[in-house]
Amino acid sequence: MSNKTTTVYWTPLTSVDSQEPDWSILYEEPQSLFERKLEEKVDIADKQTNFFYCPAFSNFAKNTFVLKNPIKVDVPIIQNNSFAKVESLVPVYQTRDSCLKDHTTIKYNMQWVFFAEEDDIHITVTEPYMDQAPHLLQGHIVPGRFSASSWFRPINLDYNFYPGVKQYTVEEGEPLAYINFDSDKQVKLVKFNLTEKLRNLALTCSMGASWEKWVPLAKRYRRFKESRLKSIILKEIKENLYD
Repeated sequence: MSNKTTTVYWTPLTSVDSQEPDWSILYEEPQSLFERKLEEKVDIADKQTNFFYCPAFSNFAKNTFVLKNPIKVDVPIIQNNSFAKVESLVPVYQTRDSCLKDHTTIKYNMQWVFFAEEDDIHITVTEPYMDQAPHLLQGHIVPGRFSASSWFRPINLDYNFYPGVKQYTVEEGEPLAYINFDSDKQVKLVKFNLTEKLRNLALTCSMGASWEKWVPLAKRYRRFKESRLKSIILKEIKENLYD
């Protein structure tokens, strides 16, 4: 990894319902995986066996960020394609049938928007495989990868639960997902305020599969580029940065 940095802008995407509170207060600044693991680091005699000194790990971990759960959630899994009617600050939706045998699905409605200034930076979403996260015994996040600079959409946490699992429980502080940015430069996260204009653009992109079915991502990226939305989005973001 070079000594240069590249900026990725981020913000929470909370409920658009004016009757609902704005829960953006629940979203912590994402911490790099490297920093998180440094908190557990111990000194050993042989540095060659210490993966903190391995560029392959350190370069990857410095551009991988941990999304944490802000508050305990304990809800039943009811596969009825409806909102789970339970006491929960973070809504849990059962919006689709699982495409895996005997599994069930939910969408855990915490959402983040990340957008890169430089081209050719991709986001990869995975479960937190280097952390002890008890909720992973219940099921797994559906992983994914998309452009952080050619598409403006929120990251959703969709879970597939193993056969027989009837309850989704995740404790406060548990890591929910890892977000990796594929770049040779070190990523610097900068927070912005999600204006109504930016929210609408993010939701439009997130609904792309519904208004343009079975279209490859490459075609969506091309449509995004030809519309010149990137310059509009970056201008709006830069005018609404947090101090």
